[in-house]
Amino acid sequence: MAAPLGVTLSFLDAFVESHGGYDVFATLTTRDVNLQFLQPLTATSQLSLVDQLTVAHADVLPARYYVSHAWPYNFLDVVESLHVFFSDKPASDAVVWLDLFCNSQHTNTDFASLTRIISSAISSIQRVVMVLLPWDRPIPLTRAWCVYEVYVTVASHSHFDVAMTEAETNREASDSYDPIDKVQIVATIQNTIGFRDMDTMVFRVFENWMTATLLAKVAATPQTLGRSNWRFKLGSLHHVQGKYDLAEAAFEACVAARRGLLGSDHPETISAQAHLARTYKAQGRYVHAESLLRQCHDVNQRIQQDESPTALLVLDTLAATHQCLGQYVDAEALFESCLAKRRRTLGDDHPSTMVTMSNLATLYQAQGKYELAAPLFERCLAASIASVGQDNPNTLILRNNVAANKSAMHDYVSAEVLYAQCRNDSERILGPDHPSTLATLNNLAATYYHQRKLDVAEALYTQCLGACQRVLGATHPQTLSAMNNLAALLKMLPSLTTPRRSTSSAWPPTPT
Repeated sequence: MAAPLGVTLSFLDAFVESHGGYDVFATLTTRDVNLQFLQPLTATSQLSLVDQLTVAHADVLPARYYVSHAWPYNFLDVVESLHVFFSDKPASDAVVWLDLFCNSQHTNTDFASLTRIISSAISSIQRVVMVLLPWDRPIPLTRAWCVYEVYVTVASHSHFDVAMTEAETNREASDSYDPIDKVQIVATIQNTIGFRDMDTMVFRVFENWMTATLLAKVAATPQTLGRSNWRFKLGSLHHVQGKYDLAEAAFEACVAARRGLLGSDHPETISAQAHLARTYKAQGRYVHAESLLRQCHDVNQRIQQDESPTALLVLDTLAATHQCLGQYVDAEALFESCLAKRRRTLGDDHPSTMVTMSNLATLYQAQGKYELAAPLFERCLAASIASVGQDNPNTLILRNNVAANKSAMHDYVSAEVLYAQCRNDSERILGPDHPSTLATLNNLAATYYHQRKLDVAEALYTQCLGACQRVLGATHPQTLSAMNNLAALLKMLPSLTTPRRSTSSAWPPTPT
C-alpha cells in the first residue's frame, strides 16, 4: 500500500515564515492556524493544502511518519517537537502526514470516513510519532481521536515513537472536539477490545518505547558519566517493570562507572548503590541488600548527607530490609527516624513521606498491630489518590495494603473487593506477570481461602505459583509464599491423596 502524501519539516518552517513568522504564531494553537490560514488558503479548491499543492511541489512527498497530536497545542510547540524528534534522523525521514495539511478543512467528514482515513494512513505509513505536551499532564491521551490513533497503531503493528512524554492514561475520560466523535470512538474501542485491554495496549506501547529509547541512549553515549546516567534511568525503569535481573545489571554497571569517575563517596555513586540494594531486596536477597545499604548509610553519615533524598531512601530501604529479615525492633526504629526526617525536610503530605508512613504501617501489620496500621494505610491511600491518581503503581500498592490489613482483621468480604480491584488494575497497568500483580493474586487467593472458597483459591494459587516460578524463580520469597499457601490449601481438600496433589516438602498450614 502506497503511503499518502505529506509535507517536509522544512515546509512547516516556510509556512510559518511566509505567514508572519514566529511572532505571529507565538500564541496560536493548531486550531487557530487552521481558521486563520489553512481555511482561507484552500477556500476555493475546498481541498487539503497537500492536494491543492499536488506532487509538483518540492516539499510534498510520500509521508514517512504519521503525526499524532492535539489541536489545542500551540502550533509552534508541535513544529519544535518534530524538529527535536528528527534531529538525529536522516533528512529524508522528515516527511510527515499532519492532518492540518493533509485533510480537507472544509468538508465535515463523517465518523466512518474519518476512521478510514486515519486507519489507512497509519497502516500504510507504518510509523507514528505522538507529540506529548505538557510534560506533567499531556493532552493527547485525553483526546479521543489521539486515543484512537494509538489503537490503530497497535492494531496495525506500526512503529511508535514519542516526541515528548508523560502519559495521561484514563481512556474512558478521553475528550474530543465533537462529543459525538467521543461516543463513537468509545463504542468502537469497547466493541473490539474493550477499555481494559486498550489501557493495557497503551501502557505496553509507552513502556516499550521508553525501554527502546533508553537502550538507544546507552548505546549511543560514550563511556562517560553521561552513559552511567542513562544506565541509572534504565535500571530504574526495569525495577518499576519488575524486571529485577535487568535492573541489577544496569545498576551494577552504573555503580562501577560512577566509582571510577566520581569516587566511592560521591553522592551520585551512593545513589546508584542505594538503588542497586533496593533491587537486591526486591529479589529477596536481603543479606546482600542489608550489607550494601549499611555501607551507603555509613558514607552518608561520614559526609554529613544523612538527610539528603538518597540518605532517606537508604534509611527507608534498610528499615524494610530489617523487616524482611524479621528484625522488627530495628526496623521500627529506622522507619520512625526516616519518617521524622521526611516530615521535617519534605512535609507531612509529600509522596516520599507517605511511602515511609505506609511502610511503617506494614511493619505494624506484621507485628499484629492492625489497629495502629489501619489509619496510616487509609491516610496514605487517600493522599496517593489525590496526588498521583488511581492508576499510579504506588496507589495500587497502598490499596493492596489496605486490603491486607482488612483481611488480617478478618474482614474478608471488604478485603476481597479491594483485592479484586487491585488485581484488575495491576494487570491492566503493570501487566499480568509483574511481581506486584502476582502478590495481589496471592493475597486474593488467601482471602478466598479464609472464606473457604477453596476451589477458587486453589485455581488462583496454582496460577500464581506457576507465574512466580517462571518470572521470579523457584527460590524467591514470593514464590515460596505462593507454594506455602497452595500446600496449606491442599491439606484441607479431601482429594489430597491423588497423585495430582502430592507434594515433596512439608510447609506450614497457614497461608502467609
